[in-house]
Amino acid sequence: MTDRGQEIELEGSTQGPVVRIGDTVRRLAREQTPAVQALLRHFEAVGFDGAPGALGIDGQGREKQSFVPGEVGVRTASRRPPGYIRTDAYLQGVGRLLRRMHDATRGFVPPPEPSWVQLIGQPADGEVICHNDVGPYNIVCRGQVPVAFIDWDESAPGPREWDIAYALYRCVPFYPDEICVHVLDWPGAPDRHRRTRLFLDAYGWQEKVALFEVMERRIAAMISTGTQRHAAGHPIYDDRWEAVILPRLHRDLEFVRCQ
Repeated sequence: MTDRGQEIELEGSTQGPVVRIGDTVRRLAREQTPAVQALLRHFEAVGFDGAPGALGIDGQGREKQSFVPGEVGVRTASRRPPGYIRTDAYLQGVGRLLRRMHDATRGFVPPPEPSWVQLIGQPADGEVICHNDVGPYNIVCRGQVPVAFIDWDESAPGPREWDIAYALYRCVPFYPDEICVHVLDWPGAPDRHRRTRLFLDAYGWQEKVALFEVMERRIAAMISTGTQRHAAGHPIYDDRWEAVILPRLHRDLEFVRCQ
């Protein structure tokens, strides 16, 4: 059987085709790939097991990572998100895993002149390396317990609160009530402020930072970046992004501003 014949396309990616071959995952290599692979190797060296392993570049020039077995809470055309992502235990598990991940990045030495993907308005530096896309679609669970984050293409240095605010946005979640009920199968409006406290306690967050303001800045940065890249013809920010994703981001930004 050829290498091509063994490929299984994985659902849910918005960053181009991602395929599984055996116990590996292949994805398009990009300018940030050397920095991302260095970070994944650092995780392995310090014993953090909540990320895939870096396996270099394959014969087709694709980035190669180890496959992390488990389930992600992604909604696709063929399945709804699993119900346990609405539980307190899941939310607390994400908070603990994010804290472990941030702590594991301390001491990381990136390659010379690393290329990181950054949004317009994103902090240029910080005390940790942020994942920058912690949501149920990038959180692998086993036995309903969050065990790893995948899709590290947007990782970059930043302050912890940049990651925390985004994880709250996606996991509490800070979407309008009708989206939570009719799209994500919540029985009613989430108790967002209670769930926010649960997450922050699980993470061990004690800082006096206005996280809702950070959340606003994070969503606004996504809007500004996507709008600019759509105008420039970036393939990821295509007409579907403008017609579907952009209105959702504006909707969520207005909702967060009312909290």
